[in-house]
Parts: sequence; structure tokens; C-alpha cells
Amino acid sequence: MNRLLALSLGGALMLTGAILAPLPGPLGTPFTLGGLVLLLRNSLWVRKTYVRCGRRWPWGKSFVDRLLRRRREKVAKKEE
Repeated sequence: MNRLLALSLGGALMLTGAILAPLPGPLGTPFTLGGLVLLLRNSLWVRKTYVRCGRRWPWGKSFVDRLLRRRREKVAKKEE
């Protein structure tokens, strides 16, 4: 049940991102990336398609991978 909910929420976020994409500003990007993360984590078919498209268009996959990568935690400076 949780997987089905995650897949439908991911699809809804991707659809929302596609609708918001033509508007000025980067409103559609966070919705699209959030939906893509949910779909990639819960669907083997989406993962295989993502890898296949990444082989065909490596420049696009590297860009999306950079956007999906988690930010590094800021390393606390050592107090002297």
C-alpha cells in the first residue's frame, strides 16, 4: 500500500512540475525532482528507463544526477 501511495504521489508531483514549468521562475523544478525521487525509489521500471536514457543522453543524466545528489553536510570548524 505504501509503495502504491508513493508511486501515485510521485506521478502527481511530476505532473504538477510539468504544469508549473512554463510559469516564470523555477517553480516546476522542485516538484519534478521530488516526483522523480519517489518514482526512482519505488519503481524498477522507472529505474531501468532512467539508466537507459542516461546511456543515450549522458549529458542530461549527469545534470539530473547533480540535482538529485544530497548536499554535503557542512563540516564544523575546529575550535582552537
